[in-house]
Amino acid sequence: MAKFMCSQLSNEVLAIVPQLNDYICPVCYSISYKPVRLRGDVVMQADSANLDLALMNFLKTYFPVEVKQKQKDNERNSGIDQYGSDYEKCTIM
Repeated sequence: MAKFMCSQLSNEVLAIVPQLNDYICPVCYSISYKPVRLRGDVVMQADSANLDLALMNFLKTYFPVEVKQKQKDNERNSGIDQYGSDYEKCTIM
């Protein structure tokens, strides 16, 4: 009886607690930070107005480490896209 109660409690708690796997990008296998909601044929016209701010705040609250790492990766990749492969090299020091 105790095992059954423990199993039921575990299943109910896991259903309530947010799981990181529910918010993983299927392409890059990291958290889908800055999620976008698209309706209809707007993929090519999508911009910051399509951000799902409620989900973005939810992800920041429950997965702060993953969100911070994803933001850092996004900023690094954006810098490489803008300034080329030398972006990561420090030229001051």
